[in-house]
Amino acid sequence: RSEVRGRWGEMQLRRVVEAAGLGTWQWDMRAGQMVCNDRLLSVLGYRRGEIGLTQRAWSQLVHPDSRKAWNLALRAHMADPATPCRADLLIRRPDGEWAAVQTCGVLVERAPDGTPLRMAGIHIDMTEQVQMQAMLRHTARTDGLTQLPNRSAMFERVQQVVDRARHEPGFGYAVLFMDFDRFKQTNDTLGHAAGDELLRQIAQRLRGALRLG
Repeated sequence: RSEVRGRWGEMQLRRVVEAAGLGTWQWDMRAGQMVCNDRLLSVLGYRRGEIGLTQRAWSQLVHPDSRKAWNLALRAHMADPATPCRADLLIRRPDGEWAAVQTCGVLVERAPDGTPLRMAGIHIDMTEQVQMQAMLRHTARTDGLTQLPNRSAMFERVQQVVDRARHEPGFGYAVLFMDFDRFKQTNDTLGHAAGDELLRQIAQRLRGALRLG
């Protein structure tokens, strides 16, 4: 009976995972082999057979900075199983773009001597959330008309160089103010659409004339 209940519970859990659209994975740590469901592959933009199901093949898809985060989380989990093995990863898609996922894993099997043998976990697709957050950060710091840094971003940048000048003798900086003669006349005679276009053209020329620094 307990075996039947175990199988029924596993089936129910699999259905819940599938309904939630979660990507699942298992890692045979001794053999270096990976097993995953089709949902995980589709999140990353791959079809089954397009990438090798080995730990080495998967690792090569992970951004170097993400590998560091994963290794830290993995070591912490191995030292203390009560510590969740959770990390935010960037994984390369077939088109060269990066998929943002949160991976959560747990050690499910050890050898009698304590050697870790198998982990299982899920991938949660975070790409849309990450893109939305980046867009919101950009919007909060960018003028919608000219796409130049807005007043808040400018004040922050000025404060940074002021602080740097205090700590680095000899570091110089300058603040340039620009005024456009008869801009109000342009708005009044040609309309606000013309004034907006003039500002966009000025911003474009400024970007072309200045170097990043």
